Amino acid sequence: MRIGFMQGRLSPIERNRIQSFPFNFWENEIEIASKNNFKIIEWTVDSFLIDRNPIFDQSGIKKIRKLIDTNYVNIDSVTCDFFMENPFFIYKNNKINSLEYLIKLLKSSGSLGIKYFILPLVDFSSIQNKSQEELLIKEINLISKYVPRGTKILFETDFGPIKNVEFIKQFDPLFFGLNYDTGNSAFNGFDMKEEINLYYKYIHNIHIKDRKKNSDTTDLGNGHFNFDTFFSLLKSKKYKGNLILQTARSGNNQHLSLLIKNREYIENIINGLKS
Repeated sequence: MRIGFMQGRLSPIERNRIQSFPFNFWENEIEIASKNNFKIIEWTVDSFLIDRNPIFDQSGIKKIRKLIDTNYVNIDSVTCDFFMENPFFIYKNNKINSLEYLIKLLKSSGSLGIKYFILPLVDFSSIQNKSQEELLIKEINLISKYVPRGTKILFETDFGPIKNVEFIKQFDPLFFGLNYDTGNSAFNGFDMKEEINLYYKYIHNIHIKDRKKNSDTTDLGNGHFNFDTFFSLLKSKKYKGNLILQTARSGNNQHLSLLIKNREYIENIINGLKS
């Protein structure tokens, strides 16, 4: 298991958002990450000034490629917050066409070695009925032809364990899978053991954060998610994927020290597991 972080977690908070693409700091963030032994970053694409995100054009991609090669940092995954902010299957009058931008992203970012493109189906994009679900499944299956060889689209849902299995079985496992979010599980009061036992084989990436049931993100260990049990389960399943810190933000701009603290919290649990 390798520990990385969500892009922006080492940058000043912008527009009062807990998560957004750090336009003014993304280059510095890669260098800071490398100096502090963070070797994995999950890139963020949200709707705000989306066309200026460097991952969408070749000159920007060359700059990203140079920075990650120089600093020995990998971008294994991209979280598509623009998809959550513009759910075509719920609303007709979105600010952008999220499907078009997803296809553009799949086409443009192949040279960066990205393995996973994560589509959040939570909060603003939570599926509310069967017709929404059917439309989503139909349209996303149609774009599987754009998924680069060796990569997958991963869904992050707020479905219960049984429903989540039913949902992911509607897609070809060659191109699709699941992103597991510890905070979402705690927020919804799901049985984490049931989740892992039912659909572990579909999980390819994990977001790490903590929440209390029906409440906001909080510091690791202060919410309702049982990380000790979780990592014991992952060890028994021989999970080799990434753990992406999507943790609570610092209230006094101490973003680096908080992220290091969160990494140590997870490492201590993993290292304390019995062989």
